[in-house]
Amino acid sequence: MEFISAQGYGGPHLEILLELKDGNINALIHSNHFKDEPRSATRLLHDMLKALDYLAFKGIVHRDVKPANILLTCLPTGGYTFSLTDFGLCNLISDAQTFAGSLRYIAPEVFSNPGTGQTSKVDVWSLFVTLAEARDVDGFRRKRFNTSELRIRAVEEATRNPEFYPLRDMVIVDPSRRASAGEMLDMLFNGEGRSTPRNEIQDGGRLAAASKPQLEPRKDGGRLVGASKRQPEPQKVAKPSKPHHPQRPRVKCPGCQFEGEKESVKLHAIFYGHIQRRIPSDIIEDN
Repeated sequence: MEFISAQGYGGPHLEILLELKDGNINALIHSNHFKDEPRSATRLLHDMLKALDYLAFKGIVHRDVKPANILLTCLPTGGYTFSLTDFGLCNLISDAQTFAGSLRYIAPEVFSNPGTGQTSKVDVWSLFVTLAEARDVDGFRRKRFNTSELRIRAVEEATRNPEFYPLRDMVIVDPSRRASAGEMLDMLFNGEGRSTPRNEIQDGGRLAAASKPQLEPRKDGGRLVGASKRQPEPQKVAKPSKPHHPQRPRVKCPGCQFEGEKESVKLHAIFYGHIQRRIPSDIIEDN
């Protein structure tokens, strides 16, 4: 959001003036805008993933991602852009331990492990719930959310919908296995708008160098998962003339110009509806 000015320096209250937005997305949800306009839902997902990844890069967890806290700007040519607001419950990742959030959108670890550290992945869970509510996937708005079991069941049922299946890593109950916002940007948007470096990992709100336990590629929904052991000390060996692992072939989505590895293109095609077109067998088939 654009910063306009500030006043009250040195006094008991500091007032920060920002640009006036056109409202929040609750009105669009109630009018079924996102149900009728899936491209707008895709824009919402992309804008919010970029926002959450930037917060993670700065070591901040928002802790209250929900429709009321997502503002919209109407574009002259039609459509909207979306901005995250209301940082009243945010905290440094290194300090975030207290119970905070709005019941329907809270990640399960906030309930199951009170007083323990929270990561930016609680925001990723909340964003999935927000998107499922916006699209009302499989009657999501009519489900019950008054217990942790019901909330988890609701999101698990949503991931079985073909449209939301590519987003399933956003709501893995174990936060250590849940995808980060940056990983989802890589998976769905070819990394467009990512702030967090790919060769570094989060460590208690800081971005730690790769000398920490390493991230290793593994087939798990197309994303990276943490390795269980520290990387051994490097040994002085002659460098091979050719790489041990040749680069994996890249393919293009037949419905647009998106290009990447087969798994990423497949997920992209499903999410954008390009799967309804004729998808080449070399993309759909497993390696």
